[in-house]
Amino acid sequence: MLFNESEIQKILGNVDYMVARMVAKVLGKEFLTKEDLTILKKRGVDLVKLLPKFPSHYQAFLFGRISAAVGPKLSSQMSYSDFTKFLANMGLFEPKTSEMEFYKVAAQKTYTHIKGLGDRIKNDVRASISAEELNYLAAQKAAETEEIIHKEILDGTFERRSIKKITSNIAEQANDWNRDWGRIVETESQDVFNLGRAQFMLQNDSDPSVYFDVYPGACRHCIRLYLTHGIGSQPRVFRLQELLANGTNYGVKSKDWKATVHPVHPFCFNSPATKIFTVEGWKNISDIKCGDLVLTHNNRFKKVLKTYKREVSGDEEIYNVEFEVLTRYGKRTTKVLKKITGNHPVLLNGSWKEICYSKVGDELEIKGVECERCGKLIQLLPKKGENLELCGFCTNSLSAEEQFRKYPWIKEYNSKCASKQMRERYKFMSKKDRQNLTLNARKKVRENHPEGYQWLLESRSKANSTNGKGQTFIEKKLGFFLKRLGVEYETGKFIPNNGKFENNVRGYFPDIFIPEFNIILEADGDKWHKNKKEYDATRDCDLKREYGYDTFRFSEKEIRECGEKVYEKLKLLFKNHSGNFHGIKAKITKIEKCKPFSKYLYNFSVEEDESYIADGVVVHNCRCDLRELPRGYVWNDETHQFEPPKNYERKVERKSRAKITIGDKEYQI
Repeated sequence: MLFNESEIQKILGNVDYMVARMVAKVLGKEFLTKEDLTILKKRGVDLVKLLPKFPSHYQAFLFGRISAAVGPKLSSQMSYSDFTKFLANMGLFEPKTSEMEFYKVAAQKTYTHIKGLGDRIKNDVRASISAEELNYLAAQKAAETEEIIHKEILDGTFERRSIKKITSNIAEQANDWNRDWGRIVETESQDVFNLGRAQFMLQNDSDPSVYFDVYPGACRHCIRLYLTHGIGSQPRVFRLQELLANGTNYGVKSKDWKATVHPVHPFCFNSPATKIFTVEGWKNISDIKCGDLVLTHNNRFKKVLKTYKREVSGDEEIYNVEFEVLTRYGKRTTKVLKKITGNHPVLLNGSWKEICYSKVGDELEIKGVECERCGKLIQLLPKKGENLELCGFCTNSLSAEEQFRKYPWIKEYNSKCASKQMRERYKFMSKKDRQNLTLNARKKVRENHPEGYQWLLESRSKANSTNGKGQTFIEKKLGFFLKRLGVEYETGKFIPNNGKFENNVRGYFPDIFIPEFNIILEADGDKWHKNKKEYDATRDCDLKREYGYDTFRFSEKEIRECGEKVYEKLKLLFKNHSGNFHGIKAKITKIEKCKPFSKYLYNFSVEEDESYIADGVVVHNCRCDLRELPRGYVWNDETHQFEPPKNYERKVERKSRAKITIGDKEYQI
């Protein structure tokens, strides 16, 4: 036997632990069974830190209620910080027992999905082990007659090979499991958001009329179910009780799907090499991971919350879209938005529309960043080695000495050229000549930098970071970068606990605080931040929720070994917060359908804005929202929305006229 039952149970126990953690974070303590709690405690999990006060699923439900109460326009203007502060003191808006039953039914469905996937994972693991166990038993039988196999059995080669194959099979299946985890969280969160809206609507009318606000990027199934004649047409009107009675479409063939509150919108990119603009520069979409900061349509960097990868089904239409741009020197050329599914929304002529409805002459939106000298916009396009500091004309107008001194990318390029020339010279030089050349170079460096490099001098006086009174070397190096960028900052600042921090602390001492941008920079030393990921993540959430501060973390290895990359990342961050990014129109010159390039589709969700820059073009992710249709409202073909007719009077007054305060605004519900 490759594994005994005890070893198999240990492997399966890891799956149970993963499932229990997910239930805790998504649904909260109420949905943890005694077995789940036992598993978490055995692993030494601090439940106080793990369990959120308001689980993400419950937050989605409550935000659905708020959105229905104040309207989609006002709710879209709320910050997450204001929303979470409101949760701590909901007052009359807090759901009653009967309303909570509505939520619990939906949450129980999500719990079933999570547990079901956990069982599927365990079955997959058992199947992989059983298949190799059978091969191993067959090999033992064959070893009785075949000498080579007998030898492999004796020295353990066959056993190691079998275990390696099991590991490989599980690793391959892990991609599918990760994808399915993402699908459950994403679709169930949207589902409970719509249920929150529905539940609030039922408070004022036992069976209200409703419709779906279908975004331009919706899938063909939602367009068929929720619209009368395609994108932009009048929505179909339903009775809310009818939608609730239809239940879900899980396990039903797509042709038999009914209108319901459960969304499905598959839009993605078909090339793993689609370039995404991040705070670290351009990255392939297949390399994007959770936590990466991407530039959004609102000209700000936001975190990637979840990545998705699924197989092409064969129903997708894939497009290449060519558009006109300018080089750094003002010359017209073209770029291509590659392998995008037809129902993916882009900013087209100033509004969100799916790419399949675009035509030659329409205008996409790309991004530009201001030149540091003349203020002209440098177009943000995927190009290796592209700098975002100077336009081509300003680069040519600078003296070589000024370029070399001020701009690292020019210095780096010149250094590469000089290194190449030196390697050529070295081929024809004697050993003594090489030594003399190196000594002369070192002498010249000492003449040019008699005071030494500033951050290296500072490193000689390293200090402990106890209670914010001192700074470590890596903190000082971050400070040196900020001085180079001309950014004012504070150290030793104390941010007190206002009584709502999830971590049990008196307050926090950020390494570096930048008041102009409400930014905190953390230099995570290996010694102090080892095994503190959960604490640090909770701390960042506390500061964002209670004070509105964004935290950006850099590891000790990053700062010590990749200082220039950290510097470039900071430079992009501050361009973003200084308002130096702007939208630019780019005319479409060619559109063509193409065959799938890869067997996978890639996408990811982004904090708040749900948009990013792909191959230079602004693209979006959206979801269809359930909306109430007030009695008497009619469809306006010109404005494409439901509106009250002239001399309209509300026939049914709302039962409640309470007021709630979220952030600094007051709403009547």
